Amino acid sequence: MKQLSTLLLALFCLSCAVTYGQDGDANSGGSTISVAVVMPPAIQSFTDAQMSMLEDRIKDIVSMNGLSAEGSLDGFLIYPKFDINGTQTVTLPLGNMTVVKCTLSLFVRQYIPNSTNGLVFSSFNRDIAGNGNSASEAISNAITQIRPDDEALQAFMTKARTKIVSYYVQHCEQVMNEAQHAADLQNYDKAFALLLSIPKEATQCYNQVQQKAAEYYLSKQRHDCNRYIVEAKTFAAAHEYDSALAVLKLVDPESVCRDDLAAVLNDIVTRVDENEKKNWEYLIERLHDSTDIEKA
Repeated sequence: MKQLSTLLLALFCLSCAVTYGQDGDANSGGSTISVAVVMPPAIQSFTDAQMSMLEDRIKDIVSMNGLSAEGSLDGFLIYPKFDINGTQTVTLPLGNMTVVKCTLSLFVRQYIPNSTNGLVFSSFNRDIAGNGNSASEAISNAITQIRPDDEALQAFMTKARTKIVSYYVQHCEQVMNEAQHAADLQNYDKAFALLLSIPKEATQCYNQVQQKAAEYYLSKQRHDCNRYIVEAKTFAAAHEYDSALAVLKLVDPESVCRDDLAAVLNDIVTRVDENEKKNWEYLIERLHDSTDIEKA
């Protein structure tokens, strides 16, 4: 069991590293904070190409500040609000030109699944204008006015990063208590999201949560495993062995309840016909293989 716990902890730490984008070589000296770019389903008068164009600009803003723009939603996100305030046609000697006046707003906030709470760490607003032969061209031109290296935009991101780290330094105990409460309610996704939102820059807090994260991982695994086994037993009692097999395949053979898994498998395999036994025996073999690996 000690080896199993060590393996799970290692896997969990690896998942944390992926979530935060922590590549030692790529981010040497940089931040470990990931900020996922979240676009609205649609923006008034925007084409799909313009949505992608705006998203790319925002990713560049984030990455230019030394942050990862490819994070998952479990942590921090940045999202835009782009308002078109007016459109006018200007008559010129060579023809008409369309001018659009817009307002770009950006927000960096905390994201926690299944929660309406989420702190806004920084916000940015700027009026911009674009011009072109049509309204669509003018909007595209307005997007090009968003320069990722703009000092004001970089100051906005620096403020977000500083406030994120400061918040977790000052509220570490509160965050851990919220995570514990979520775990007590078996809302493990929320518990993980709270812990994973703590950036490595908040060193002391970050170090404190590692053991808790491993504990929640094992608790979630045990909870899911028990649920699958109960479902499988229900299917087996109704002689729905294919359904029972499908459910038990979801159980990690190295999980904390593998002894229960073995008992269910050994019981059901005695009740199925010869044609079905091969599928069940394969699952039992997997379980035995995982046991042998741990003993090695």
